[in-house]
Amino acid sequence: MNKKASALFLFLILASFLYADISVSSYSILPSTVRPGVTGSISVTILNSGSNATSVTAEPTGISPILAAGRVSLGDFSSGITTSFSIPFRVEQNAQAGVYNLPIRLAYFSYSLGNTLSGTKTLTVPITVRNPASFQLSAFSKTAFSDDDFNVQGKISNEGGRAYDAKLYINSTSFYAAGPTPLLLGDVSNETPFSLNITVASGVQSGKYSIPLTITYRDQIGGEYSETLYLNANLKVRSPQFILTLTPQEGELTPGRQAKLIAKLQNTGDKAAYSVKMKILSTDTLTPLSSSEIIAGDIPADSQKEVSFDVGVKNIEPGFYPISVQISYMDDNGKSETPQTLSSGLNILGTNDISVFISSRPSPIVSGGAHTFSVLVSNIGSSSIKALQVKPAGGVFKIMDAQGEQFIGGLQQDDFSSVQYKILVENVAEGSYPFSVESTFKDAYNNEHKANSTVMLEVVSPATAQKLNGTGGDNTLLCIGAALILLVAGGIYYFKFYRHGKKLFFKKKD
Repeated sequence: MNKKASALFLFLILASFLYADISVSSYSILPSTVRPGVTGSISVTILNSGSNATSVTAEPTGISPILAAGRVSLGDFSSGITTSFSIPFRVEQNAQAGVYNLPIRLAYFSYSLGNTLSGTKTLTVPITVRNPASFQLSAFSKTAFSDDDFNVQGKISNEGGRAYDAKLYINSTSFYAAGPTPLLLGDVSNETPFSLNITVASGVQSGKYSIPLTITYRDQIGGEYSETLYLNANLKVRSPQFILTLTPQEGELTPGRQAKLIAKLQNTGDKAAYSVKMKILSTDTLTPLSSSEIIAGDIPADSQKEVSFDVGVKNIEPGFYPISVQISYMDDNGKSETPQTLSSGLNILGTNDISVFISSRPSPIVSGGAHTFSVLVSNIGSSSIKALQVKPAGGVFKIMDAQGEQFIGGLQQDDFSSVQYKILVENVAEGSYPFSVESTFKDAYNNEHKANSTVMLEVVSPATAQKLNGTGGDNTLLCIGAALILLVAGGIYYFKFYRHGKKLFFKKKD
C-alpha cells in the first residue's frame, strides 16, 4: 500500500513538470485615476512555471461600463519564461463611480507524454472608476480694508461628481476666517452659495491678493479628496491721502516783494489725519517771514483745510518754481505717522514796467513851431520784454510822420531805446499840455501787455522863446536882428581899419 502511494506521489510530481503552468506575476492600470469617458490600459506580466506552452492568448471580456475586446496572441513560451502584454479598455461616459471587474482569460496548449493538453486561467482585474468633483469659485466682495473684517459672498459650482461632506478652509497666514472654521458646505452637486467673513492679519500691506481656499470632501465611493481654489481680493490700508495747492492770497508773486501764501491741503483718503502740521522746506524761492511751520489741526477724510504763510519772494528770475511742503500728522491712536513731503508750484512773474521821457529839438517847445520829438522808452521792470511798439497820441502836438506807430523790439532789464517823431505844435497859449504814448509789448511768457504813459510838456510863446535865446518858434525877427548886427559890425570894421589904413599907405609913398 505504501508502495502504491509513493508511486502515485512520484507521478504527480513528474506530471507537474510535464504540463505547462501559466501564472500572473503582476499587473498595473493606467491612468492611475480612471474617470468616466476615459480610455486606459492594463499591463500584465505572466510567467510559465511549467513545461513549454504554445499558442498562448489573452482575451478580455468587457462588462459595462468597462468596455474591452479583442484577443492578444502571445506565441509560445518555454519553461521559466516571463513576458508582458497590454489590454486596452474604455470607460463609458455615463459610468457611475465604483469598482468594476474586468476578466482576462489566458489560454494555452502543452504536450505531455505524447498528449496535447489545453489550459486556461482567468485574471480578474478590479478597475476603480472615480468621478471627483471639479469646483469653480465665483465671489463678489467690495474693496477690503486691512483694519476691518470683510465679507465675501460667493458660490461654488461643481462640474464633476457629487462631493459629500464638503468643508471650506482659508489656507493662508495673512488672512483667516473671522467666524467658525471650517465653513461647512455639505453635499455639493451643482451650485452651493456661501458667505465668508475674513480677518486680515497685522502688517499686511495694500495690494491685490489671491487667498487660497481649500475644500475637502468625500466622493461617491468614500475616497477623500481636497482641492484648492483662489479668492481674489483687493486690499487697501486706510490712510490719509493729501493734495496740496499753493496760491497767493492777492495778485501775483513778483521778485523782491512780500506776499501772503494760501496753502490748501485736501485729504482725499479714507482715514482722518490728526494734529496736522505744514512746514515750508528750505527753498531758494521763498523766505518765511514768520514761522515756517503752521498747525492745520485735524482733517477728516474727504475734507480740506487752508492755512496762510507770510513769505518774501527772493530776487530771482521770473519763472515757475517748485515748492516743497512737509506734512506731519498723527493717526487715531495718537501715533505719529511718517511725514509726507508734497510738492506744488508757484509762478513768479516779473514786474513789467516801462517809463517814457520826451525831448525836443529845437528847445523849448514853441507854440506854432515845428519840432522833432525824441521818445525814449526805458524798461524799469524786473524782466526783459519783447516786441515793444510805441504809438503817440499828441493832442495839441500833431504827428507829421506817415505812420504814428513805431517798432522798437526787445529791451532787457534797465535797457532803453528811442524813436523820433516830426511834430507840429498848434497855436496855443503858453502852458503845460499832455503828450500820451501807448506802449504794447510781450513778457517772457508771450503774454501781451499795454501801458499808457502821459507826459506834460511845456509850450512857450515865440516871444518867450526869444527871451530865452531859444531857436524855437518864428525865427524871422531873430534873423533880421542878426543881419543888422552883422551889417553894423562890418561898417565899423571898414571905416575904422580899411579906409584909415589906405590913407597911411599913401602918406608913406610920398
